[in-house]
Amino acid sequence: PNIISNKNLYKRCKSQPLSTRVARSRWRMLGHVLRGPEDGPAFSSLKFAVNTLDLPGRRGRPQSNLFSLIQRDLDKHNLFIRNLDELFVLRNIAKNKAKWRNEMF
Repeated sequence: PNIISNKNLYKRCKSQPLSTRVARSRWRMLGHVLRGPEDGPAFSSLKFAVNTLDLPGRRGRPQSNLFSLIQRDLDKHNLFIRNLDELFVLRNIAKNKAKWRNEMF
């Protein structure tokens, strides 16, 4: 039988792993949220999530949620959201769409 690695299979089919496509979608969605109005519901909820980072969490394993996944994606690019100042720095980066796209890919 012919054995082919996943990497070669993706290359041959001109495709990408699903995890890469999902991460790209999260990145694009974050860009939309950051470029949106500051008093809009999406950006307001992002500000709320950043403001509650210092609160003690529950016992047990930390929950995996959209905000924690976004933080993990940002960590890979040496970008952080630890406070509101960093959130607004990230917002300024996202205002430049070309730079935002190139940051990820």
